[in-house]
Amino acid sequence: MEITLKPARGNKTATSKLQKRFDRLCSQVESAEKRNRNLDSQLDELVRRHDELMREVDQGIKPELEKLGNRLVDFLTRKTLSRRQRQELADWIGDVGMRLETSDRDAAWALHERFHAAMDAVYGGLEDVDEASDALEDGIDDLFGDNDADYDDDAYDEDDEEWPGPEDAFDEGFAGAGWQQRDGFSASESSSKLTDPGWVRSLFRKAAQALHPDREIDDQKRAGREQRMQQLLAARKQGDLLTMLKLYAEAVGSDEVQIGEKDMEDACDMLRFRLSELKMTHDELVCRTPTHLFLYREVYSPSKKKREQNLRRLQRTLQEDADQFRGVAEKLRNLKVLKEYLEKRRHPLPGDADLDDLLRFLGV
Repeated sequence: MEITLKPARGNKTATSKLQKRFDRLCSQVESAEKRNRNLDSQLDELVRRHDELMREVDQGIKPELEKLGNRLVDFLTRKTLSRRQRQELADWIGDVGMRLETSDRDAAWALHERFHAAMDAVYGGLEDVDEASDALEDGIDDLFGDNDADYDDDAYDEDDEEWPGPEDAFDEGFAGAGWQQRDGFSASESSSKLTDPGWVRSLFRKAAQALHPDREIDDQKRAGREQRMQQLLAARKQGDLLTMLKLYAEAVGSDEVQIGEKDMEDACDMLRFRLSELKMTHDELVCRTPTHLFLYREVYSPSKKKREQNLRRLQRTLQEDADQFRGVAEKLRNLKVLKEYLEKRRHPLPGDADLDDLLRFLGV
């Protein structure tokens, strides 16, 4: 379908520029829509494969994780541990428990029970329990909590914090960087704020009248009309001008739609708004979960070959990290060695920074 400017007298150069601007915006919108569709499916596939890799790696070190977790719990009741050291130790137990849970939830729960018994031995007899200890136990409960438990949507307020977006969220035609969630403002909601010009409302009404299912007697054709009607309603809600124009052209049986100069200027404004919507949708896809964000930064590429290369690199990194668990329990012979490990966890070496960031995104 072709959307063109109605022939007009006067400055044809200006008219030509307006048509080119409209065509360019149309092309950008179509490219952005395609990019988002690809990103959605490809990123979900990366998450699935990442989870498989994590299960395989953690299954291979399950005995080491159980041994290490139990050894760490043994140290919890030592009186010579400072509050800071005990908290770091509890965090370490939580990290081990999260990894153990991917391969054996029963073993993870047994570790959870041992942890609570040790914490009761430390704090249970005290009348004045430090608030930090309560918060620490709550944190471990969250780490080991039942993944199947109902999530309380009311427990989280979107306005309480802002989430940083990817630094390079708008590569390949998307301009800008650094996205923040804006007070519950999402792409789907923002589009409803668009006040479409009168000619668009008129176009919508004409298309809706032509596509109305009640105009069709045949059941199969009626179902097709109902589907297109739903597309039309969704397009108007989202401010998707191109889809509305295409459905209108289909409804009136024309391969070309001509609009006036003022209407085309309005259309350009709507297309620019649509581009901003698609940019927000792009970031929402990327920031859906911490795992999505991590994989977008470290693995994702529009190129399948590059994604596969990055996945192999990630697999090697995960395996190298898993190998570091081997033999750790045996090395923890006494409190002196334990405290050295705890200090290293608190202050990793400069060369470990990238790996540390990677593991934090993985929940390790």
